Amino acid sequence: MPKFPKNPLDLPELRAHISRFVTPNDAIACVQVCKDWTHDFSAAVWHTINFKTHKGLESLGWKVLRKYGHHIRVVKNLEVSSHLDIVLWSKASKILSLQIFMDPSLRFQTDCSEILSRNNASLTVVRIIQHPDCLTTQLRFSLDSLIPTACSKDSSKLTELQIAGLHLASDTVSTLLKACPFLESFSMRDTVISPATIKDTFQHQRVKCLVAPIKQVFTVGYDTTVCPSLLAHFPNLETWHTWTQPPTSSLGVSPHIIKTEVIKFCPNLKALYAQAPSTVTVQLVCSGFEGLKEVCVSHVAMTSSVIMAILTHQETLEFVRTYEPYDGFYEQDNVKKVEDYVGYSWRVQMLLLLCRRLRAVELPMHEMDMDEIERSMWTCENLQILRVRVQGLDTKEKIDRAIQMWLDGSRLRRELVNASALGRAYFDGSASISPMQTSMVSGAKSPLELPELRARISRFVSLKDAIVCAQVCKDWNQDFTSQIWRTIDLQANDKFIKLDPMTISKHGHRIRVIKNLKNADQVAALQCSSICNLKRLSMFMNGAQSTLLQYYDILRRNNSNLTRIDISAEQVDQVNVETKLYFVVDVLAPSASTLATSRLSDLRIRGLAMTWESFSSLLRLCPVLKYLKIQQTTLSNCYSTGFYKHQNMTYHSAPLQQIFHADPRKSNSQSLLRYFPKLTRLETWETSEVLDIPSHVIRYEVALCCPFLDSLETTSQSSTLVEMVVRGFPHLASICVDHINLSPEVITAILTHQQTIERVYTFPPSVGFYKQDNVLVIEDPLRSFGWIVQLLFQTCSRLTHVLIPAHEMDISDIARVTWSCADIETLHTRIQGLDTAEKINRALRMWVAGRAQSADSTSSLEEHFTIEARVSRHLLKFKKLRAWAGNFLEVIWREIDLYTIPLRRMFDISNHKALLRHMHFVREIKNMRDQYQLFILMKPNINQLQSIGVVFTVDTFFHKKSFELIRKHRNSLAQLDLSMSFDGRWLRLALDTITLSLAPHPEGKTEVFSRLCRPKLQGFCIAQKAFSTLLHGCPALEKLDMRDIALSIGQDPSSDMYKHHGVKQLIASFIQVFNLDPKAPDAPSLLAYFPNLETWSTWNVSLTFEVPPERIKRELGSCPNLKCILTNETPGPIVKTLLVQVFEGLKTIEITYKSISDEVIMAILGHRNTLEGALPHIPHNNFYFAEEVPLVDDHFWNMNWIVQLLPRMCSKLKEFAYPLHLMYMDIVEMSTWSCKALEKLRVRVRGLDTKEEIDLAIQMWVDGCTLRRQILREREQERELGVIGEADVQVDPVTIGPALSNKSVEARVAGHLLKFEKLRSVWLGTKLRQL
Repeated sequence: MPKFPKNPLDLPELRAHISRFVTPNDAIACVQVCKDWTHDFSAAVWHTINFKTHKGLESLGWKVLRKYGHHIRVVKNLEVSSHLDIVLWSKASKILSLQIFMDPSLRFQTDCSEILSRNNASLTVVRIIQHPDCLTTQLRFSLDSLIPTACSKDSSKLTELQIAGLHLASDTVSTLLKACPFLESFSMRDTVISPATIKDTFQHQRVKCLVAPIKQVFTVGYDTTVCPSLLAHFPNLETWHTWTQPPTSSLGVSPHIIKTEVIKFCPNLKALYAQAPSTVTVQLVCSGFEGLKEVCVSHVAMTSSVIMAILTHQETLEFVRTYEPYDGFYEQDNVKKVEDYVGYSWRVQMLLLLCRRLRAVELPMHEMDMDEIERSMWTCENLQILRVRVQGLDTKEKIDRAIQMWLDGSRLRRELVNASALGRAYFDGSASISPMQTSMVSGAKSPLELPELRARISRFVSLKDAIVCAQVCKDWNQDFTSQIWRTIDLQANDKFIKLDPMTISKHGHRIRVIKNLKNADQVAALQCSSICNLKRLSMFMNGAQSTLLQYYDILRRNNSNLTRIDISAEQVDQVNVETKLYFVVDVLAPSASTLATSRLSDLRIRGLAMTWESFSSLLRLCPVLKYLKIQQTTLSNCYSTGFYKHQNMTYHSAPLQQIFHADPRKSNSQSLLRYFPKLTRLETWETSEVLDIPSHVIRYEVALCCPFLDSLETTSQSSTLVEMVVRGFPHLASICVDHINLSPEVITAILTHQQTIERVYTFPPSVGFYKQDNVLVIEDPLRSFGWIVQLLFQTCSRLTHVLIPAHEMDISDIARVTWSCADIETLHTRIQGLDTAEKINRALRMWVAGRAQSADSTSSLEEHFTIEARVSRHLLKFKKLRAWAGNFLEVIWREIDLYTIPLRRMFDISNHKALLRHMHFVREIKNMRDQYQLFILMKPNINQLQSIGVVFTVDTFFHKKSFELIRKHRNSLAQLDLSMSFDGRWLRLALDTITLSLAPHPEGKTEVFSRLCRPKLQGFCIAQKAFSTLLHGCPALEKLDMRDIALSIGQDPSSDMYKHHGVKQLIASFIQVFNLDPKAPDAPSLLAYFPNLETWSTWNVSLTFEVPPERIKRELGSCPNLKCILTNETPGPIVKTLLVQVFEGLKTIEITYKSISDEVIMAILGHRNTLEGALPHIPHNNFYFAEEVPLVDDHFWNMNWIVQLLPRMCSKLKEFAYPLHLMYMDIVEMSTWSCKALEKLRVRVRGLDTKEEIDLAIQMWVDGCTLRRQILREREQERELGVIGEADVQVDPVTIGPALSNKSVEARVAGHLLKFEKLRSVWLGTKLRQL
């Protein structure tokens, strides 16, 4: 057994291992212990020679240097000849890192060459820098000594090379790179390369990092057209450290050149380190690169403009850094004051808000504000490194405490994830630990100790739970007391009146809602001045004079805050007016000292009496009133001074007798409808079986007073309802009835409005009907008349919403008729056979799966004949259908069109809570034109809108708030539709609002719509500067729709022009594009803003050119990529002139079918060498998805051969569509189509006149394609085995098509289609078929 020494340090292996980690001073001490230790620690002593710190090495003598020279691995700061002598005496030949400050003397350079030659096989890092004392002269030093000689067996191991201040020959760079195959980092500054043509641009595959100034990189050959930049040598370059030299405000080279060179030679270059002024940095980051992942700039240059430039790379950005102010900055123990050049903290918050892929943010000189951090929602969930300052953490102790809390929270998060309490949820992948759970750190042992969390929880607890929580402690009492006092229901809580008046006075300011205020005791308890913030009030007034004054006092104190009032009288007598209470409307008038107006939007009155003059005053005092319900209320006395017409009242609820005979004592009482000219929705009822008001009177008043009234909701009986619908209302678009009264007679009455009816729905059978999980059994009044309901879908082509949840349809009845309502969006009904929740869910899943597939989405259901599959196939016929059977709330609420009346009803006060409960599902809003709609959409739970459509009115307040909503959703908004609903005199008013929204903020803020890609502007007048600001603020812009837009040009058009490189499609007329401002006829066209434009959809209505063709062609020079032209409503001669004289080399041409003529086709053939798509506009959007063969009017029936010239002469044609033209197979077979790359074909063929014939031809083609794939697969396997050659793999179309003896039209068409191997989409008259 070997003996181990008593002291571990007696082991040579252990000493050798320790020697690698000791300092030089400790190594010198260890060398002096003994001979063995000298042997082991000598390498550590001589490993690094730094001539700045190691003085007097020459005094050791050449013998000592030669004895230990073989241990030298690193040489630093080699500056003078004496330093060279020491290295030469040591005969060191295994140096790994060498730093030389080059002297111009010949002897110095000769000695340096000898040292490099001696160590060129071992060197990994070489830094050759011009000596600071010799900066005025360029050094000519040969780098050949770095290259191992040919006789040497070793190759260069150099991984990092830095040269500065040298003068190199033209081919030296390529030669040097060839000789260093392992080079990874290359640095070159102040180096002159001879301006000769470089014959050999060697591309080094391993260099990942380049350190060189911009001037050095792009002046290698003085002309990039003759000699490429330095980037040409590094195809796999990933990181570039650069700067301007000397620091100037000019980049020195065009950003376009930089961008072109980077894309051409260094596609992987995604990291930029720039030390330059902010103006240069902005040009470099914004215009010189695409898709940067890492950006590092000087902390002095980190300004707001640089941050906005960095945000142009938000989709790819992962690292944002600034250089350290000095070495060791992150190791300091004290908090030092620094200057923050960023300014406002919100600018940095945009980085963390918009850049989802961020992993590191290092801005040590910036100080963030925690208030702004909490308001922002950081999307960078994968953040790993954060180095910033925070306002308030200004001492070492505070910083250490915050970091310790974070460490404790991180530890607790890991413990929670691993805890057994989360076991099952965690392993299912559904467990997620929120930051709120990890807040249980030393400062807060429980999450409920956080006041913010308690305040949020208090909003959702019940009254009983809130009372219990308020008794926990003082802090909890403060958070939960507001919830206890928020709503006072005096009917449910009879103990309120027994409370001490001091208690009510203390907490009265917290009360927001009072319900069921009935008697004098309750009114007396509320006589407290602190109760002045009520928003909703419901009360029953009695006749006692003293009590009435107290009622009015409550209303007077809260009239400026109340939004809903429900007033009823205890004694209701419709006939005896003298017994009724007269309501004093003056109590609703806010005090003049408050400078406030009434916010009342919902008013309900029952059993009171007013004069006509008081009623007009009531309407005048409530300017924002939207909903008014009057029941058993008498209006008395004559009012001869005229009517007050309320302009905002859109919803009125009252029985017919109340509307037309408000004063029962007079037979000729005037109608209430005269007060509401903008009324759109009427809720009424009639208790008797006979209509008390003649139908012609109703029709006359509606037509005269309420021309916009098109929505009727009523619970009247069937007989009364039929008379009211048929003869009482002229043009109904929406009808809502009670499901019990929905009879065949009522359906027939609704059918009299089939030209205008859009929405038919019934009131839900019970409260919460659409929330039930099980299938309820309810009575169907139309069980035996299902065919009558089908008439609604068959004859009412404008139907968009049908909600009849109590009716059960028969799928057989549905299959026998053809629904004409192709735009139906909402369908709530039952289907016979879907009688369990499982069957309903299965049908819904099939429907959703079909929506996710291609246009031929029903093909996967053809083999299924179950009731679920049949229902799904029927639903898939309607592309706009969003909701069915009351399920899938997310689908139902995703898109809301506020122009439709039933959806507008959801925005009324009565449905306010239900609306807010589901509004987090909303993603698209269309046709918003109402202040109340806008108020609902500004709620915090609506935070992910992707599309907003606004129709502007004359209301300037509505303008301002609309753009606040747009700015709120700027991070998620992808589509924006802004249009005008009034005439041209208001165009300039809307311009000011748009400019304030999209232009830079006066305080320096800039709105960035990071995802906005498809805006639509219609009816605006925009200044050129505002238009440029709009483009600058939408970096993701792809498509721009501009209709009826007036663009005014400034004094210097070129200075205000911003060129957007992302816009690919433009929709604008010729006059819109080229005649922007009559005052500036020579200004650049709209095309100059979009240099990368690819598609232009335009029109020219008149028979003559509104813009000279010469100017159009001249302006097209600014859009070299414009190869797709779509013309609409443009006459044929204009189209011909455009194709012949203006456009060149078009790839896609789309024109209206009426514009096509033989001359236009010949003009199209002028682009035959580049044309890829020739197609006219289709008659309607669903034309290619029709089940039946449409009738067409082919005005080319006698010029079939001219149309055949297109596929015959256009060899690059990929899409050929002439759906209204009938081709003759004889002419087709005589022609030889040269478009072998054809992918889409949409034509008609004479002889395929029925759906069955077309389906047979399509099936033959599909069978042939399937056979071709099988044969190709077999032949490919034979080719791999060497049985056949490459030429034998191809398949002859004749062998896979129908038999040659089959001369039917179907077989001939299928045989022709099989000639095109890439053909994947075919339309021959019925539904489009995708292969």
